[in-house]
Amino acid sequence: MVRKFFCKVYGSTLVKSSGIYTIVNFLNKVFPFILLPILSRELSLEEFGEFSIYRTSISFCIPLVGLSLSEFIIRKFFENLNVHYISTIIIQVIANSIILLTISLFYSEFILTLMGMDSIMFSSAIIIALSTCVNNIHRGILRCVNNNSFFAVLVLGQSILYFLVIFCSYWFFGISLFLAVIVEVIVFVIFSSVSVYLLYRKYGFSLKFKKSYLKEGLNYSSPLFLNSIMIYSFALLDRYIINYQLGSQDVALYVGVFQLASIFQVLGSSFNSAWFPWVFKYLSSKPSINLIIRYNFYILLIFLFLSLIFLAVCYSLVEPVLGAKFLNGRILLYGFVSAIFFQIIYWIFSPVIQYTKNNWILTYPIIPILLLSLILNLVFLSQYGILFASFVYSLSWFILASITIFYSIKITNGIQTV
Repeated sequence: MVRKFFCKVYGSTLVKSSGIYTIVNFLNKVFPFILLPILSRELSLEEFGEFSIYRTSISFCIPLVGLSLSEFIIRKFFENLNVHYISTIIIQVIANSIILLTISLFYSEFILTLMGMDSIMFSSAIIIALSTCVNNIHRGILRCVNNNSFFAVLVLGQSILYFLVIFCSYWFFGISLFLAVIVEVIVFVIFSSVSVYLLYRKYGFSLKFKKSYLKEGLNYSSPLFLNSIMIYSFALLDRYIINYQLGSQDVALYVGVFQLASIFQVLGSSFNSAWFPWVFKYLSSKPSINLIIRYNFYILLIFLFLSLIFLAVCYSLVEPVLGAKFLNGRILLYGFVSAIFFQIIYWIFSPVIQYTKNNWILTYPIIPILLLSLILNLVFLSQYGILFASFVYSLSWFILASITIFYSIKITNGIQTV
């Protein structure tokens, strides 16, 4: 059975696509990785902490702006995707971003108190989120048609342009927090404009907003949106709590070490970029559906082995990459790497649930997980510090991964017996 699985996978587009996505995402990670020691040394710990809060806010704004509707476009691609679906979704995404920008304008003092950043940085996060959502629609379609080379050009081109501008600025003038933010906004707007233009050339564009299409999209994406926003909450709210209870310097230490650990996350997300459409295509061919669960466990074992290797290597890289002021954060790697492994497990098993349109199953478990994470951090973080926060992060992903495995098996067994 194992040999049959690897023969099937090797002969499919999964290996080729996941290999390309892995290379692209690792190259895409190289540029921020090179900038990481520059930023961690040029910015003070307080400024680096503020920059980390800004980056965290982008992660929250993406689902708020996009409502996970890009996932609906990918699903619709395998049915009857047309210009009206794409146009309706893009119009709605733009409207969402305008609403958030208006809120940031009128509630700037509240945002500063709650998040620890001014309205300009929050507005920048919204603009980048809008650009990301538009890019996700276009690049999701490219993944569906296996246009991996063009996908790579767009993803890497965006990162290379940002890297070159920041590095040249550092070389000739130095780096400031404002410069790092404004350059990122400009680069993202340029590439989202390219995505809009290419979507227009391929599918056209219609100003006719179809409520029925939006309703269909929200019916599919609403549980995924709630899922995303709650996952981001238990994964990222700890940084706001750390900033509020301990200060921006502890945020800098926490986020800096996590960014180093996130190299392993890149490997998992690269595989998931190919795994997600492959599972959809595989299941659409009406196979014996319980085989996909066996395939999931084979891949789980591979990533378990890789996580142990990565932890050993990453532990020795903290000082050379981040600098001596981050050395005390090495212990955080145990919580971060284990959490990323559990997150990859979630990615491996969740496509089965999404394909069968049981998306609410991915949402309900996150509510108690989010509450548990918030309560633990709010009550004990000030006493036990950021090490405690890293293990709460790992615990949250462990619970979610376990529930996802359980329901994936339950769904496939139910279909098999029908």
